Amino acid sequence: MAKKIKITTRGALLVLDREAVDRAWTTLPAREVIDGFRAGTLAPREPSRTPPAPPADKKNAGLDIALAAFTTTKALDRPLVEGLRAKRALGAPWRWFSRAPDVKEEMRTDERLLRWAEIARVPDITADEILALTSAIEREMVGASEVKQAFARWATPGFAQRAAALDVGALPEALTEAWDDLSPLLAALGFDEEPELIDAIGARLTAVKATLAFAAAEGYAVIPFLRGPWEEWLGERARARG
Repeated sequence: MAKKIKITTRGALLVLDREAVDRAWTTLPAREVIDGFRAGTLAPREPSRTPPAPPADKKNAGLDIALAAFTTTKALDRPLVEGLRAKRALGAPWRWFSRAPDVKEEMRTDERLLRWAEIARVPDITADEILALTSAIEREMVGASEVKQAFARWATPGFAQRAAALDVGALPEALTEAWDDLSPLLAALGFDEEPELIDAIGARLTAVKATLAFAAAEGYAVIPFLRGPWEEWLGERARARG
């Protein structure tokens, strides 16, 4: 029987149409984006096959109103990012009547757009699962302090290739090669016996492999989500938009 343990860190492996989000910010006229969300006609690129796992529930209601705050009436025929820059550059007294969204508001709106563009996800991945899976796929022990860096590598083509090459049947060998003694993994994941550990990690491996293969075949972005790195990435995206 598996032991119940408290897990405080959870992530998700996201597959999304990041190009659609970037187009909404930097290429399409703001009017087209806002009207598209209002009418429910703006959508990310459809995959050619059914995703291996569904995306999270999408909450797009009110996104048109949020996006309208990023531009002005005169700038509706230009991309949102240009309208935002113009709005932030307004001098007195105009900026008193037309407040520009701050960076935090920009990050939250970008997050909503990224959720809108989500195509598939592997949800509720624990830090210990990240540790175990990365160790097996890379055949090298990953410590608890390396979880964030290890999870970031899941977005790379090299990791996807290594994952594809690892059969579930070879998982015991791969974990033993990385860890030698599996006792720390048994304790971390709350299992009494190695077969329980292998079954659980094998199920995760199957889901991750299918998701990475789907993203590569369809040309979607892979984003390993952990709240801390995710916030840093949203901040980087906001700074890049200027």
